Amino acid sequence: MHQLLTAEEEKIILHKQIEKPFSGKYVEHNEHGVYTCKCCAIPLFQSQNKFDAHCG
Repeated sequence: MHQLLTAEEEKIILHKQIEKPFSGKYVEHNEHGVYTCKCCAIPLFQSQNKFDAHCG
């Protein structure tokens, strides 16, 4: 079941393109919780496992 995606989300998620480095809303996002798939809501990883790869 796909949720409605913005044009940008569709480009990135479905067509495997990338966003401009350091431009995403989660670059400086540090809230605790679980990141889930925008399309199907399956849990992907916990926020505690997020790390700064220094690559955007």
